[in-house]
Amino acid sequence: MKRISLFWAFILLATGTSWGQKDELITRYICQGDSLMDQFNTFEALQYYQQAYDLEDCLLTRTKLANCHFQRVAYQKATDLLKVMPEDSLSHESLRQLVFGYHKLSDIPAMVYWAEQTVMRYPMDAEVVAKLCSGFSQQNQPQNGVDRALKYIAVDSANIEVNRALQNAYFMDFQYAKAAETGDRLLALGDSVFTTFFLTGLSYSKLDSLNQSYSLLLKAATINEFRNEACVVRLGSTCLKLKYYDEALKYLMMAKDLIYPDTTVMRSFTLSLAEANYMTAHAHEAVEAWELHMAYNPTTIVTCYNIANAYAYLLNDRKKAKEYYELFLLRAKAEQDPTPALQEMIGRADAMVQYLSEEELDELPLPDEQELKRDSIPHDDLPTDSIKVTENL
Repeated sequence: MKRISLFWAFILLATGTSWGQKDELITRYICQGDSLMDQFNTFEALQYYQQAYDLEDCLLTRTKLANCHFQRVAYQKATDLLKVMPEDSLSHESLRQLVFGYHKLSDIPAMVYWAEQTVMRYPMDAEVVAKLCSGFSQQNQPQNGVDRALKYIAVDSANIEVNRALQNAYFMDFQYAKAAETGDRLLALGDSVFTTFFLTGLSYSKLDSLNQSYSLLLKAATINEFRNEACVVRLGSTCLKLKYYDEALKYLMMAKDLIYPDTTVMRSFTLSLAEANYMTAHAHEAVEAWELHMAYNPTTIVTCYNIANAYAYLLNDRKKAKEYYELFLLRAKAEQDPTPALQEMIGRADAMVQYLSEEELDELPLPDEQELKRDSIPHDDLPTDSIKVTENL
């Protein structure tokens, strides 16, 4: 910093230089800058604050200049000016500018540090408490966020912003019951944003409370006009579990264009889409979805078996059925430790290959069981990044 030391102050006085004139000029620049700020003219105000700062770098001039930069969205300049000041000299407003400036700059570690400093001095600053909680979640330390938020909630349990951050932290910490409970509290408080309905519905789906999950996810999807892929996919998979097959197919078809070609999501999504088509008697579409799943998950075993059954029993394409049964057998028999269920499927597939190899065939007998075989990938699997919503808080 360009601080004038006490030594140089004495020199100025000894040589007759008027400290009062300089101080008066700084005061005039600050007053002119303040007047312009009151008129929202940050452009001209910045020039006066800069002149005052150039005359003397002190707490007042540095703070005024930083505030003007912050109002002009020059967050890097604002934080650079404030971060080097003694922490005990920073006002509440300056601390907040450091927190929100670093948030805008996506410097989460710096944001968390300054949020902690702010909360220590101003524990009831709800906005900063919420930013601190969500910052810990973004750093994969959600338990720390829960702890900070609960200290605030113990005093003010009705603050919507802190409760939103707390709900997200609970979810990221796999405390789904607590996340659902916090979501219910938010809804009771009148919170009606997409994020609250979505996370609450998502939490109930993790708890297998399907009816509650369905109604909340449907509300969330409606608010967002069915544009959020994670919400629409989860709504479709929840409908599948509830056996609302036509509705499941409708939502999953909506989701298809939203998520393509996200490989991570497509691996599980294509299974849900195939099942919804299969259960609504769209056999060709089910096979297409399963074949798409194989493109994203080339080592799948069960999918080959399902495709073979669809070709054999629903589409009457014996050549294709035999091709997929043989592919299934090739992969299944390579398993080192097959489960009893897989061994049973191998026996049925062997029998079907032998039957389909005969020259003259009667109508294929219906399989002993009509249930689909489910792949090891959960239908409702979503990557963690899909449910991080702290930036929307």
